[in-house]
Amino acid sequence: MSATNITSKTTNITLSMLKNNIEDSELLKLLLNQGDDINQLDEDENSLLILAIKKSYREMAKLLLESGIEINHENKNALNALMVALKEGDIESVKLLIEYGINLNHQESGGKNALMLAIELGFLDIAELLIESGINLDSKDKDGRSTLMWALENGYKELAQLLIDKGANIDARNRTGWTALIWASVNGYKEMVELLIKNGANLNIKNIDGWSALIGAVFKNHYNIAQLLIENGIVVNVEDKYLISAMIFTYDKGYSKLFKLLFEAEVNSENIRDKQGNTLLIMATRLELEGVVKSLLENGANVNERNNDNETALIWASQKNNKDVIEILLEYKPKLDLIDKNGWSALKVACRNHQTKDIVELLVDTGANINQISEINDVTPLKTATWNEYDTINGIEEFLESKGAIIIL
Repeated sequence: MSATNITSKTTNITLSMLKNNIEDSELLKLLLNQGDDINQLDEDENSLLILAIKKSYREMAKLLLESGIEINHENKNALNALMVALKEGDIESVKLLIEYGINLNHQESGGKNALMLAIELGFLDIAELLIESGINLDSKDKDGRSTLMWALENGYKELAQLLIDKGANIDARNRTGWTALIWASVNGYKEMVELLIKNGANLNIKNIDGWSALIGAVFKNHYNIAQLLIENGIVVNVEDKYLISAMIFTYDKGYSKLFKLLFEAEVNSENIRDKQGNTLLIMATRLELEGVVKSLLENGANVNERNNDNETALIWASQKNNKDVIEILLEYKPKLDLIDKNGWSALKVACRNHQTKDIVELLVDTGANINQISEINDVTPLKTATWNEYDTINGIEEFLESKGAIIIL
């Protein structure tokens, strides 16, 4: 019988008593013996049991249970008595409801079960009680998050370990394919990553965007986590659904330390290019990683390889004013006068920068064409050097003229 169908004063007394904070088990027993409706509800569809639990009237709740009240009734918010007890932090009422066989696995409107709610509220002792009482460890909320994810996201390492020990699926995935390991890696929780790896989490699962834990770690620049994943054997060359690898992410974001880490993890360098066509050699040059540049060249990288804009590593090293990288590249006999799509060679770029006389001298002394012009760009290095708002250009003009350079108007 619903509250809207109650018409007599007798059947409303118990409900009124609970709503008016009257705790009296003897009166309740008398009312029930006189036929008061045990299944009456208030306007929020709370049962007498839920109201008693909400008030922490445990003796009255026990009497209602002994009298056969529907223990699993849920109110209009899809909360049953167990969840109400949790929200009140009332562990004794939780124990009582478990003793009388309440459904532990009921889920509220957001899909959370009692264990997730206990975790969310920080009631670890209750969470442990629910686990020991046999609650479903692999239940998921409406977003697909598992109880293990809830424990990890709230920072409860010991509880997460308990869940794993009791058999929770360590590789459970949410609605978008994230596992606990991917989540912990993206968010930089090293201790959680260590726990998951220790307990056998699958390192190479991807989410629906193709992100592995490693891609997630490098995307957020979590060096220590990336290092930990690599040390434990994660696949380094994995790509997301857009064919972007962890290495490309480190390059695109300028994470030179992570780029070097992945490279030293023996990343497969063959045919790796980003969407602009940059090879690993060009990437390492742009990130100014001398050691990586040297290693790539020692292992057969083509010093003259171009990207989509026809830029070479040498042109980029000149753009970066990085003499150390240029000296490494020059050891491998690059074609000095290659030009990019706009007609710029390494020498012209150095002259254009105005503050790189030592690089200009190095390139010229190595054999760069001092009077180079092209159909794309009909200016010489000297004419480029004169494009300067200052009166002097650190001696670049004088040096070029001393070598016989001409402007060519």
